[in-house]
Order: sequence, then C-alpha cells, then structure tokens
Amino acid sequence: VEMSGGKIWVESEWVKGSRFTFTLPLATSG
Repeated sequence: VEMSGGKIWVESEWVKGSRFTFTLPLATSG
C-alpha cells in the first residue's frame, strides 16, 4: 500500500475492536 503512495493504519478500541484503514491515490492516465 505504501509503495503505491497510500497509507495504512490501525485504530483499536477496547470495546469496539480494531479497525483497519487504508488510503490509495486515484490512478490517473494521461
């Protein structure tokens, strides 16, 4: 993910559990 220019992280809460989040840049052709 990071090699593609995006980011990934984990948010964890004791009650709700863990949430994995990642972002990817939109691919543009030109």
